[in-house]
Amino acid sequence: MKIRQVLIVDDNPNDRTAAINALRADRQVRYAFHEVATGVEALAMLEVASESIDLVILDYRLKDMHADAIVSEITRDNEIPKIPIILLTGSVGTEARSSLIRSGVQDYFSKSAVTAELLPRIADNAIARHRLMRQLYESEQAAAAAREEAERASRVKSQFLTSISHELRTPLTAILGFTELVRRNPQGPDADRMLEMMGKSGVHLSEILDDLIDIAKIEAETLQIAPVVCDFPSIIKSTCDLLALRASDKGLRLSYTIDPDAPTTVRMDPVRFRQVLINLLNNAIKFTDRGEIVCEASCEEDDGLVVRVTDTGTGIAPETAARIFTPFVQGSSSAENLRTGVGLGLAISKRLAQMMGGDLEIEQTSTNGTTFVFTVKAPCSDNGPSTDESASHLANSTCDSNEEVSWLDKRILLAEDTPANQFLICKLLEPSGVAIDLAENGEVAVQKVVAQFARGEPYDLILMDMQMPVLTGYEAVTQLARLGHRTPIIAVTAAALNDEKQRCLQAGCCDVVTKPIDFEKLINVARRHLS
Repeated sequence: MKIRQVLIVDDNPNDRTAAINALRADRQVRYAFHEVATGVEALAMLEVASESIDLVILDYRLKDMHADAIVSEITRDNEIPKIPIILLTGSVGTEARSSLIRSGVQDYFSKSAVTAELLPRIADNAIARHRLMRQLYESEQAAAAAREEAERASRVKSQFLTSISHELRTPLTAILGFTELVRRNPQGPDADRMLEMMGKSGVHLSEILDDLIDIAKIEAETLQIAPVVCDFPSIIKSTCDLLALRASDKGLRLSYTIDPDAPTTVRMDPVRFRQVLINLLNNAIKFTDRGEIVCEASCEEDDGLVVRVTDTGTGIAPETAARIFTPFVQGSSSAENLRTGVGLGLAISKRLAQMMGGDLEIEQTSTNGTTFVFTVKAPCSDNGPSTDESASHLANSTCDSNEEVSWLDKRILLAEDTPANQFLICKLLEPSGVAIDLAENGEVAVQKVVAQFARGEPYDLILMDMQMPVLTGYEAVTQLARLGHRTPIIAVTAAALNDEKQRCLQAGCCDVVTKPIDFEKLINVARRHLS
């Protein structure tokens, strides 16, 4: 049987004894009693033992304080007391009783009514009613918190949609506007410059989409880190050399130093490491108007690599710095909004750093500049860079988009439902001399493959859009495999998530090219499967 702990607060020992005797007469519950004569003693006991007290029986008028002061102290920031309270009165006015009931007292009764029949029932009801009130109060608090969180999420979503709308419409404005101007006057003196700016705007759009995809992967916990053995100094050097040209265009100097004690070959994800470093350097260049950007690479104990990126920009306001790694968070001023963009880059970079065993933090910021510190865990390796990493560098660095590729005896089927993409891919492959047939959906693609095979002139390669009407690319690939066709199929898809790429490969495609199409990658992949 549970022992109910009761605190009796009354300056009259006879009244305390009467209450104790009345409760002890209860055959259903066992009681343990704690007696105090003053409000100060009561509050002192509740300060250290409030969790163990089940009920307080409180005299209305004590020598040192009134009951309302004690009730107020027990209640504090809550709307109801943390412990059920029964008020024991001699003579008290109706208004005072009503006030105490409103403040959370569960019940009250006259000292003359303290009997073995009445008090146990009052105690049971008070405890049960208090439990229900606490549950109701906690439910209301939880509902209020949920409502506030929903409103906050709605505000963040609205802010993000406003921001992303601006970020998408800005480059779109340039692309559509320059397209119209070049269409009107294709031989105009500024046509080349307009085309260049259209290209840059398109790249910016692609970067925004990449950020959105990355944050979606992170929130869905599907983003994977793929560590391989790679050359740490080489990654620092090549990345800084790449961004130095952009810095130079703004009249800035970008330099780097690599600690002689830093390891050469380490095991980490070079793609994600480079992504974070590029983001930090791009930010530094974007928000520095004069001076320099310095990248310092070093090592620390326990296989740690440290990269510091310092700029001489205007710095970040303290209130923004505290929230700058939160997705979709932007600064309050227009300058800070420019720094944080759509509020994804730094949030993604910090999460990537953490997934690589490190972190990304602001080391210092002032009106003279900002320093970001990027750390990762990267064990040293005695082996050279992995084959995959070397091949990746080779594929990305040695291809010449102007190289003559002669496939005069080759025939390709392009299955693509969008006329603009049909025209684009045909123009990209036109210099190679390859013959291209078109199919506007998966069903037509299957029919053309079967017909070409029946003529004894099977296609050498198929470029297959995976999202098409009538018959999707996935269904078309499955049908061709079922019919026994072994022509290499390259998936051309706007789905950039890894699981979508895996789905393409599992369906029977031998490779994947994502939209927007990288011309050099398309040529390299096609060459590899045609050779």
